[in-house]
Amino acid sequence: MKKSVTIFFNCLFVLTSSLHAQQGQQVASSVTASTYFAQAQEYAVVYSGKAELPYTLNLTNHPYLGGSDYVEAPLSYADRLYESIDLRYDIYRAELITRPPQMVHSVVLDQRRVAYARLHGYTIAASRLYDWKNKPDDPYLLLVHEGDYPVVKRYAVTVDRKIVDKAVTSTFKFREQFFVCVHGTCYPAGSKGKLLKLFPDKRKELEAYIKANKLKFGKHREKTIVAIVEHYESLD
Repeated sequence: MKKSVTIFFNCLFVLTSSLHAQQGQQVASSVTASTYFAQAQEYAVVYSGKAELPYTLNLTNHPYLGGSDYVEAPLSYADRLYESIDLRYDIYRAELITRPPQMVHSVVLDQRRVAYARLHGYTIAASRLYDWKNKPDDPYLLLVHEGDYPVVKRYAVTVDRKIVDKAVTSTFKFREQFFVCVHGTCYPAGSKGKLLKLFPDKRKELEAYIKANKLKFGKHREKTIVAIVEHYESLD
């Protein structure tokens, strides 16, 4: 069942119920409200959101960037920087999720109030803040490199369903896509040919750099793209 009640009111309900027998419902509501704000303080605006919906599929893997565990990360939210918030990023749903202290439910952050988060070496930035042409059509941009020529990584995600022992299992399949933004326009740059085409003025120098450093567009494609772009920036 879809949960639309905010975490704030979940807090009030749980704490109010625990005090009801001793102090009465009206008194308990006042106490729990003050207790919540005393603990949450400036974090209350972050934790007041819709609960994360659980996946009902019989999954063989998870859709979270870098792992399903929460990690402490900086977050710019509602025009304020929070230096350490428990976060994880759901690639499939394109949702940034936090976990309020001592609460069962996780909270989906309001996309309209997120500026960016830094998670697992990436900057997860609100797409609305960038006016790049041909940028990926997602609410968040996964920035791999933020120099003069930003590199954007995108995951194309599908769900593969199979029947095993008369039970349906579902597996997330991830395909990486890369873009380099040149003078305000994003271009596909997942291969050597596409990437070097973006920098014709220094193609020979980049070819030599790739050869000298034995760079490959295979398993280390992301690192290779960033290394080449950074080298080009150093040549300007």
